[in-house]
Amino acid sequence: MMKQMHLVGFMHSSHVVLSHAIWRHPQTELGFLEPEFYQHIAQTLERGKFDMVFFADALAFPDRHGNSFELGLKYGAQGVVRLDPILTATAMALATQFIGVGITRSTSYYQPYDLARMFATLDHLSKGRAAWNIVTSSRNSEAQNFGLEKHLEHDRRYEKAAEFVEVVTKLWDSWQEDALILDKESGLFADPSKVNYVNHVGEWFKVRGPLTVPRSPQGRPVLIQAGGSERGKDFAAQWGEVIFEIKHTPAQMKAFYQDLKSRLGKFGRNPDECKILPAITPFIGETEAIAKEKQALHNELIHPEVGIFTLSSHMDYDFSQHDLDAPIADITVNGTQGIFQAARELSQSEGLTLRDIGKLYGQGVLTPHIVGTPEQIADQLEALFKDETCDGFVISPAYLPGTFTEFVDTVVPELQRRGLFREGGNIPAIWAKSTGKDTRVIGLTWVDEYQAILTLPNSEINQPADLAGRKLGLPRRIESQIDFSRAMALRGFLSTLSLADLKETDVKFVDINAQQTDLRELEGTTVRRSNFYYAEVAALLRGEVDAIYVKGAPGVDLTVEHGFKVVFDLGAHPDPLVRVNNGTPRTITVNADLVEQHPDLVVQYLVSLFQTSKWAETHAEEVVRIVSQETGGGEAAVRKAYGSKLHQRLQPALSEEWIAGLKLHKDFLLKWGFIPTDFDIDAWIVREPLAIAQKLAFNLQEPAFAQL
Repeated sequence: MMKQMHLVGFMHSSHVVLSHAIWRHPQTELGFLEPEFYQHIAQTLERGKFDMVFFADALAFPDRHGNSFELGLKYGAQGVVRLDPILTATAMALATQFIGVGITRSTSYYQPYDLARMFATLDHLSKGRAAWNIVTSSRNSEAQNFGLEKHLEHDRRYEKAAEFVEVVTKLWDSWQEDALILDKESGLFADPSKVNYVNHVGEWFKVRGPLTVPRSPQGRPVLIQAGGSERGKDFAAQWGEVIFEIKHTPAQMKAFYQDLKSRLGKFGRNPDECKILPAITPFIGETEAIAKEKQALHNELIHPEVGIFTLSSHMDYDFSQHDLDAPIADITVNGTQGIFQAARELSQSEGLTLRDIGKLYGQGVLTPHIVGTPEQIADQLEALFKDETCDGFVISPAYLPGTFTEFVDTVVPELQRRGLFREGGNIPAIWAKSTGKDTRVIGLTWVDEYQAILTLPNSEINQPADLAGRKLGLPRRIESQIDFSRAMALRGFLSTLSLADLKETDVKFVDINAQQTDLRELEGTTVRRSNFYYAEVAALLRGEVDAIYVKGAPGVDLTVEHGFKVVFDLGAHPDPLVRVNNGTPRTITVNADLVEQHPDLVVQYLVSLFQTSKWAETHAEEVVRIVSQETGGGEAAVRKAYGSKLHQRLQPALSEEWIAGLKLHKDFLLKWGFIPTDFDIDAWIVREPLAIAQKLAFNLQEPAFAQL
């Protein structure tokens, strides 16, 4: 099966992130003190199927440069404003359904019990999406905010961190998974035999336990690390599940990747257990020239000394005492070792002065800029990914929320087309083929789902015929290359209208802005912002439209939550062509050159899909759990949305009926302008790999994988 990359959005609870130009950028929205700002970013990244958004943090005002914060505060350097990320991340979690939320917390200035309870609680409230970025902190100014004069020496703070994480994991494990009973009839709340004291006594901590939070959905939240020193890399190899790194060149990325992966074995870990994600800042344009103009504008916005100010803070070293026009001296710092080593190597190898390094540092703390069209950026990311320099990327913005929006709407579809990143439905594949991408369909799946036309409980609309003359809400995402939600809603409405012999001219379609940049415009409604159909439901509740289209488990959840009337459920109609939409059928596509040059890999990939479907047939509850996590709907909603036989309907095929459905949907997308040109569906399909894979798969006795 083709390896796919992981994507993470990088944030600070602040006016800047790694780039010091963010707050000054003309396209940045200065909402960093408001929850809606962070929620909109999280929803954008979730729409782009990112794995996670995570927040860096520090615990002191930056004033190391010249022993003053004046320059940094005057010009808006990193760190002069930092909201508590546990609260901004929680706001994000409550406004989303499945994207992970990672928060930085220090092992030097928190207590293990406090931190274990904090993250276990977040894991519960986010339904299993919490991650902890483990840092040891690096500055004396942080120590001085917690009753100390000086920060621990570098290696000693990692010794303390190792014991800290050990205690935290013991606390998370102090409740067994089935300890909470909640049996009202018998009165049994929990099983005492399944909750245990920790009774840890070590060099740094003495903790009794147990935790007051029952075992969380993940058991143990995901652990993130960013160690760059020798001791830090060993710590990362021992504990980290996601490793964040900043390396300026591909050679540095690859060296770090190989080094870190090689260390995992001595801690009894498999290299695949740890995902290494370097940071990049993309500048995306319709042409390469436009992208370069965007980069130039960004770089011009940075004050020449603000990068050196932040470098002093990060290294806990006052660089104001050095000549700005000389190379970085061979000095020892107690701060962030990995980044300083990269800065010094860059200064030596390219003859850069401290002033030059300061300018680069202000542009993104040495994070490489990836510049070009969406295709060119995808080319560069693909080359790095396939060269085994990383397992994916941390996307650090140049302006907010625009960098994330542009990446999600332009680069993600290109990565999906190449099979490098997860995708959903048939619309991306059809659009890519229509725009000239040389792909092949090697299989289809068809899983019927809840597709409902909803209206208010007291509405007089009771059947499709009653939609005549009514206002039907169509979401619009004007920045998207492929407006998924609009295409799905329009298809659903038109199918429903046709059943009552109505046409599009018999109703009024009303545009709904589904890309609200200021979510406060939707206050006054009771709908949760976490639902994908938030904007549509808000418009329905306010009376701006008479009916909306929803689908899947999230659609079931909001139908039940608001008591909406179901005018018609397309997913239950007996004619499969009526049920055709983005997910019915779903395409399995690969690049044409992969079929031609490596047909064995295509067959192997399809064999794995057959074996997965075979496994699913005997693991109904696990399938429901996985689909619940993927869609963000509750497990009860998944059962309602996809039916009791979901686990039996995951096998790929190329039936004539499914192909007819694909043709119908392509014709719809073409007619309504969602794709630019027509193409031949039959010529797009390659049948041989599926036929070979099916024979091979069902001659195997066991699934071709150990665990989903």
